Amino acid sequence: EYSGEAFAFLTAPDSTNEEHYLAQKFARTAMKSNNVDQTSNTQPELTAGLEQSLGYAGATNPIWDLEQSGCIIVFSSNVTENCESPATLQYALSALDLEEISKITQVDAADIAEAARLYGEADTGALVYALDNIQPGLARDCVLSLVNLALVTGNLGKPGAGIYPMRPGANEQGAWDVGCVPDRLPGYRWVSNPDDRKALEALWDSSIPEIPGLGLAQIIEGARNGRVKSLFLIGDSPNFSNGKLGDALAALDNLEFLVVCDSFLSDAAQRADVVLPRSTFAEKDGTFTNLERRIQRLKPGRKLPDGGARAEWRVICDVAHKMGAPGFLLASPSETMDEIARVAPVYAGVSYRSLANQGGLVFKTDLKSPQPTQVLYASREDRGLQWPVQSG
Repeated sequence: EYSGEAFAFLTAPDSTNEEHYLAQKFARTAMKSNNVDQTSNTQPELTAGLEQSLGYAGATNPIWDLEQSGCIIVFSSNVTENCESPATLQYALSALDLEEISKITQVDAADIAEAARLYGEADTGALVYALDNIQPGLARDCVLSLVNLALVTGNLGKPGAGIYPMRPGANEQGAWDVGCVPDRLPGYRWVSNPDDRKALEALWDSSIPEIPGLGLAQIIEGARNGRVKSLFLIGDSPNFSNGKLGDALAALDNLEFLVVCDSFLSDAAQRADVVLPRSTFAEKDGTFTNLERRIQRLKPGRKLPDGGARAEWRVICDVAHKMGAPGFLLASPSETMDEIARVAPVYAGVSYRSLANQGGLVFKTDLKSPQPTQVLYASREDRGLQWPVQSG
C-alpha cells in the first residue's frame, strides 16, 4: 500500500554493516524506494570532498598513525577557498584578510597563525574534522580545502599524516559502504547510473528505482508535509529532539503508518502503529566499520532470550520474506557479509573467516601498551580488515 516514494527506511547509528545492507536492500527491492538513510546522517557532505579528490569516502590513514603525527589539527571552522595548486593556494592566501577571518570566526589571529606554523613546520601533520558548525552549503568546499591543504604540505600518503573525518554515527562509515544512503548503492555505486543499477538488479533478481531518494532531513520533512506516508524506523536518535531536524517527533505524528524496531519504548516508539522489540548492542552479531575503513567483528556478549527481542537483521528478512521479496532467505550475519562481498567491490575478500584470521594473541595488554582494537585485560585482539582488502 505504501510502496514507492511514500515509503522510507531509517537505520540506527549502532546498526551493523549487515543490518544497514539488508535495510537498504529491503527498501529498494521490496518497497521500490530509495528513501533510505541513517538517523545519525546529519552531515551527508562530510566525505564527499574526500571521494571527489582522493577516490575514497573515508579516512586516509590508520587511527594509530595519529601517535606518530608531529601536529594534529582538529577542524570545524569555515575555510571555503578551493585551491588546485601551490601557486593558486599562495594567491588565495594573499587575498585573505586574517583580521576579518578572526572577527568572523571569533578565533584570535595569533592562534590562527600559530596553528598554520605548527602544521606547516611539522614533519607530519594530521587533519581531524567534523564540520559541526559549518553551513551545509559550504561543507563540500571546506573538505576540498582540507584535502588541498594536506596535498600542498605533503601530508598524504605517509604515516603520521592524513585526513580523518569524524562521522556522527558509530557505524556510519559502514552504512555508506553498504549503500544505506539515498543516492548510492553498495560499494559506492550510483543509483542514477544505469550500469550500476543493472549490476545490482542482476545480483538481487529485482528491479531498483532509478531516481535517487530522500535523505534523513528530507525524509523527516516529507513526513511533515505528507510526501512520506510510511516509515520503518530502527532504534532511537537524539536528532529527533535536539533541533537538528526541527520537530521530528511531530513529523512522525503525521505519518499514516509507522513501524519502530527498538530496544526501549522511546518517544518515537510510543508514536508507532507497530513496535518490534530489538536486540541490544550486547546481543548483536555482525560487523562494524570504523572511520579508518577497518571492518571489525562484533560478537554477542549474551544470548537473546526466547520469545523476546530479535536481531533487526532477522526482523528485516522475515518481513521481506512474508512480502514475497526475493533474496532474503539468509540464515546468519555471516551469510549476509558473504553477499555484501559479492555486491560491494570495496568489501571483496571480506568474510567472517578472513576476519577471524586477523585475530591473534596479545601479551601484556593494558593501558600502558595499547594495541589496535584491543579488549582491555584480554589475551586476544581482533584487528579487523581495512578495505580495500589486498588479495593474497
